[in-house]
Amino acid sequence: MGTSSRPIQLSLLPRSLNTRDTRQRDVPKNPSRSTPTQDSLSPQADSTMSRQLQDLNFGAGTPAPEWLNLDTSIRFRLPRLAHRILAGFRLSSFSPSFAENHYQYFQYRPGRRLPLSPNSVRWIYCSHVLEHLHSDEVLGLLDEFHRILMPTGVVRCVVPDLWQSMRDVVSQDPAVVDFSELLLTLPYAGRSHRLRAVNEALNGFPGCHKTMFLFENLSTGLSHNWTLSKRSGYLDSAIDRRLLSTVERVDACNEALVFELQPRYENQG
Repeated sequence: MGTSSRPIQLSLLPRSLNTRDTRQRDVPKNPSRSTPTQDSLSPQADSTMSRQLQDLNFGAGTPAPEWLNLDTSIRFRLPRLAHRILAGFRLSSFSPSFAENHYQYFQYRPGRRLPLSPNSVRWIYCSHVLEHLHSDEVLGLLDEFHRILMPTGVVRCVVPDLWQSMRDVVSQDPAVVDFSELLLTLPYAGRSHRLRAVNEALNGFPGCHKTMFLFENLSTGLSHNWTLSKRSGYLDSAIDRRLLSTVERVDACNEALVFELQPRYENQG
């Protein structure tokens, strides 16, 4: 299978990337600012948010220590007090992490800004999130990451590897390929449970994979705003290894495409 072939019509191939106008900005005059102020967070943010927090775990799933954790899960809607009560009575296995760490409910949609000021975030971790968005939503979210990231910052993305998925199919030589199972374009729960399927539909199918990624095409389509580097996998990163280990899982990186983005600006040439 050559790199120019397109076995299935999926987003984030070069044509769809290059049709979007990328906004380029000059390097901020004050790139040395290292921490977001309380005013940089939305009014709905956790009132106990530390001024020292400057690292974003986007699509966290479960809050990690030393990160600002954002997610659309209903668990992120519960106030900290509720999680403390649930944890205290051992009624919930996930509540202790919410009771101890900083988190905020946030649902991204095109045109909506992240609740952080420009150039206020040092590192962004985004694991198995982008594939659940449509291609235009991915590009809009990356614009937001570019806005809030410090000039020396890094975005680390972990996503399913399209080529690896296709290689797995070829190596097994199946007679019939079920793309919904291979690429999770329709999760099993959505096929087997009617109520789950209805809930997915009402919420825009958040559990489905809508976008797949090819590294070679990313390097072309994102070159205006980002410097792109491919990583070998678990904890191979420009991000501090100790801090990254609090949020990254080995299984999430297995057979995944791991890449990092550093912001580029107009006057960098």
